[in-house]
Amino acid sequence: ENPAIFEVNQEPGHAPMVVFDNQESAINGKKKDSPNYLSLNGIWKFYYSENPETVPVGFFVTGYDDKKWGTIKVPGNWEMQGYGDPMFRNVNQPFKLIPPNIPHDYNPVGSYRTSFNLPAKWDGKQVFLRMDGSTSATFVWLNGQEIGYNQGANEPAEYNLTPFFKGGKNVLAVQVYKYSDGTFLEDQDFWRLSGIFRDVYLTATPSVHLQDYYITTDLDDQYQNANLSIKVDVKNFKSESKNGLTVKATLYGKDKKNKIQQFVSESINLSGTQRKQISLSTKVTNPDKWSSEYPNLYYLTLEMISPEGKVLEAISTPFGFKETELRHRALFLNGKMVKLNGVNSHMQHPTLGHAMDVETIRKDFILMKQFNINCVRTSHYPPVQEYLELADEMGIYIVDETGDESHATEYVSEMAEWRDAYVERVEKMVLNDRNHPSIIFWSAGNESGFGNNICEVIKAGKKLDPTRLWMYGGNSDDAAWRNEVPCEEIIGPRYPTPYELETRIAQVPESQDPRPSFMDEYVATTGNGAGGLDEFWALIYKYPRLIGGAIWDWMSPGITEKIRLIWDESPNQINTTVKGRAVLAEGKFGRAIAFNGHDQWVEAYQHPALDITGSKLTLSFWVYPNLWNGNGTFLVKGDYQFGIVQSGEKRLQFYVTDQKKNSLEGALPDGWTNKWHHVAGICDGKEQSLYIDGIKVAFQPFTGKITNKPVPVTLGYSTEKDGSEYSQNMSNARFDRVAIFDQPISIDLLLSEDSPTFKNSSRLWLDFEGEEIKGEYFSLGIGGRTYGMVWPDRTPQPELWQVKKSAQPVHAKWENISKGIVEITNRFAFTNLSDLNCRWELKGDNTILQQGILDLTLRGGEKGEVLIPIQKPELKPGTAYRLLLSFRTREDKFWSKSGYELAWDQLDLPWFTPEVSKINGDAPPLRMIEGNDKMTVTGAGFSYVFDKITGDLSSLNYHGA
Repeated sequence: ENPAIFEVNQEPGHAPMVVFDNQESAINGKKKDSPNYLSLNGIWKFYYSENPETVPVGFFVTGYDDKKWGTIKVPGNWEMQGYGDPMFRNVNQPFKLIPPNIPHDYNPVGSYRTSFNLPAKWDGKQVFLRMDGSTSATFVWLNGQEIGYNQGANEPAEYNLTPFFKGGKNVLAVQVYKYSDGTFLEDQDFWRLSGIFRDVYLTATPSVHLQDYYITTDLDDQYQNANLSIKVDVKNFKSESKNGLTVKATLYGKDKKNKIQQFVSESINLSGTQRKQISLSTKVTNPDKWSSEYPNLYYLTLEMISPEGKVLEAISTPFGFKETELRHRALFLNGKMVKLNGVNSHMQHPTLGHAMDVETIRKDFILMKQFNINCVRTSHYPPVQEYLELADEMGIYIVDETGDESHATEYVSEMAEWRDAYVERVEKMVLNDRNHPSIIFWSAGNESGFGNNICEVIKAGKKLDPTRLWMYGGNSDDAAWRNEVPCEEIIGPRYPTPYELETRIAQVPESQDPRPSFMDEYVATTGNGAGGLDEFWALIYKYPRLIGGAIWDWMSPGITEKIRLIWDESPNQINTTVKGRAVLAEGKFGRAIAFNGHDQWVEAYQHPALDITGSKLTLSFWVYPNLWNGNGTFLVKGDYQFGIVQSGEKRLQFYVTDQKKNSLEGALPDGWTNKWHHVAGICDGKEQSLYIDGIKVAFQPFTGKITNKPVPVTLGYSTEKDGSEYSQNMSNARFDRVAIFDQPISIDLLLSEDSPTFKNSSRLWLDFEGEEIKGEYFSLGIGGRTYGMVWPDRTPQPELWQVKKSAQPVHAKWENISKGIVEITNRFAFTNLSDLNCRWELKGDNTILQQGILDLTLRGGEKGEVLIPIQKPELKPGTAYRLLLSFRTREDKFWSKSGYELAWDQLDLPWFTPEVSKINGDAPPLRMIEGNDKMTVTGAGFSYVFDKITGDLSSLNYHGA
């Protein structure tokens, strides 16, 4: 609860690396092959606590007995492995907002333990622990000694463990807190999951180490030759000076075998514990350039050489030759204008949560390539390393976003005491990711207000990487579209209409605003959203200033849950489901449903039998209340139709609504908590009564008719609450024998502990004696908002086909329809259309009448005219004739087989003649009746009414001849 403290005893940020013993193994090996790498991923011992008060004392001591603990897979979110409750929220946090304060009664803590033996070859080396991601605050111990602390869920933390090792087995202990003041900067619209969810590993280095490197490539004015520059930070970890060292850089070709160039630094002298930056550079003749269309990668090795010529360590990294620049607000890559057809994407998996696996990332990128998506904005934090590595390899432009989002408390961006917490996250991101060619530009975070801390983020990031531009997510939410963040180099807007985009952005003169426009979110695929894409992309291709945008969002963020049915023993047999992780526990009569207060409830299908609208009603249940947590939602049908809730620590309320909400409150008895009580609310047509343990505690007249509300009956939570913004606890009670009647039932019958004989007259009867698992579904949590263009299992949704079409990289239109001349525009930046097959087909309706292949040669960005050798066929009345042009891959790609269609256009031909229809001579004639504002056409058994002002068909009535 102190924003000034977000890390303790960490190493400075740097490019991720694993060192090898020589250049050959560095260039050919993967990190797992290095003798200086030890993965700690796997099964750890684990203890889950609901709050810091209940954590195991001294668990980090080497000899601590953890035999009775459970286990957990690392990396992984603990909620995805049976511990705690997954919660989905949008803007709000799941607790009361008073930053930097966090809840103390419910702040889950995960205590982790694992052990390992250091390889014998690591003796005398520096050993580092790297944790790539954990939510939200993390303490680390080794062999009982405290190592350090970290906040920042998606940024790496690294610790030097060298002074803390011992011979033989070493014990690593980690404690992760779900909530910290860092949570206020992690308020992203997604599942709130916890734990160590990214890789954990050890690396060993020599005492003099290549601690960081930064690669830049500067192309000449013709975008052919390049100046390759490398800045290398060398660190001496010993107190003794080291002199006469050199760093040797070797450039390899794409096959890792062709050694292109080699260059060596000047002699390096380091005093004790000194860190020094050196620079190397060389000219490279006409290398293949990196782009999304042609992701050409080269490889660079760096070797630390002793004065005697011995290789002390070697590292290798892929990189790409590229250069981005602005020309009159248009975005150019390697001298060519590029447009970004982007999506926003979380790190999200239906069974792994935020622990993304490489196979799913690869599947995502293959789908994106197939559907003409070339860009991802990483919403709203830096991704796992494998994401950027695959983006480099497969050709996806990345807008890498800082993990700063304080959506519910945006005002902290104006508070100086939060500045360093904001800035630390961007520094870690840039230092970690800046060598990836896939990163087209950076983002300073998302929906985190407009305070000066945002400009401080951009300032710090720009210092570490001056070669790329900066935007900020949520940059134009203001109604007047004011320039809220003057330091951003790329503006929005967010969610404009096409008209607004054209008139208020695209047509603004460069002298007024010299910055390009990238819509970080411009349409949402919520439900069946994503309309207007053709209109947006017509503008993006028309105006150079509009460099593209990212759709919200790529995947539906569902997690896999069991369908848990509770048997309704009323005659209606209504499907009733358990939501969240509620459990069946000891009840008043056998078993009961037990809620813990965190996104758990029971919901009955919205059945007509529960739409009770008379003046008679009985609600009855047994309840075992726990200590008051601020929420007492018991049995309700929304917040108004009817329900019983604990309205305060000492009050119970029964409400029904006719023309107004009729609330009845009674006092709770002494000893209310931690024991079973019977509660009933009864309306008998004259009186509304509330009973506790058979005693009438409140009553009032009620003779009205209950008004039906279109909401389901629920236990423990009201669905009229906006779940995605819900910031309170939910019910933490147990319930048994829950019943609803559309008639008054005597309190004596309701109190009977024998098997009741009157359940057959109930509308709903839940005994909770068991549950039935009826398969699985993708849960969207308490808010239930269906985002995404692909389902959680990556099955495409219909919107994805429209995304592919609207931004397709080739466009065709008639230039001269009478002569069969078509204008074709190559919207690729670097691909010549000679690399594609263009197939044409003349169709009459869906029948192919003629077809052929066009021989096209059009460079990226060019237009050309082509004659289509179609012959006018014998025309049939009623048949529509169209020319179809289909542009397909000529060769196999890693993301498709040859012949895969990338673009198509279907052009109408003016050959349609209507089919002559014969009217049934026996049918009566049509009659037209014209009024002042409408016209009615009637015939045999039908009538149409047209609005004369709007032209709309306002009524259609068919009643048979």
